[in-house]
Amino acid sequence: MTDTEIIEGCIAGDASAQRMLCKKYKTYMQAACLRYVHNKYEAEDIIQEALISIFKDIHRFKGDCSLKVWLYQVTKNKAINHYNREKRESMQHMAIEDYITVEKGRFSFEDKFLAADQLKKAMKILQDTCPKQYTNFRLYFIEGMEHKEIAEDIGISEGTSKSNTARAVARLMRILRGFDISSQYKVSA
Repeated sequence: MTDTEIIEGCIAGDASAQRMLCKKYKTYMQAACLRYVHNKYEAEDIIQEALISIFKDIHRFKGDCSLKVWLYQVTKNKAINHYNREKRESMQHMAIEDYITVEKGRFSFEDKFLAADQLKKAMKILQDTCPKQYTNFRLYFIEGMEHKEIAEDIGISEGTSKSNTARAVARLMRILRGFDISSQYKVSA
């Protein structure tokens, strides 16, 4: 069955075409998921979510790219959404040192975990005062993207991405230490 036949069958609601799409592209979709989650079972759940969206919206597939690329993109978006949802939930219990690395090893805040409220306020200050640095920080450390990907996604050079990320880390550490808080932003202890 060709991709065109699979697409037409899926649009018509043909279960055999849907099974063929799953059989033909499941491994590829799983590879897209495993880039963002490291658990086979989570990947299976994400693939199920992606397939629901795919079968619901396949009539919108215009053929601007191959079916394989479109399936990858839908699955990747579902995986990123899942990853971000998990990160938001776990960030409430994480210390900043769990996801900030510096050149000479891991940064230590004297082995104290930051309260989730302090971290949220510090991130908000960084977002409000340095949105470009905040975006790089978020994409690199929280979403796990590489600098090359970030550069392509937001239209900057790879070096600028690295620079923005390093500046964001330094600024965030200053904010968290209380050295760089303007009068309008106060992090309460």
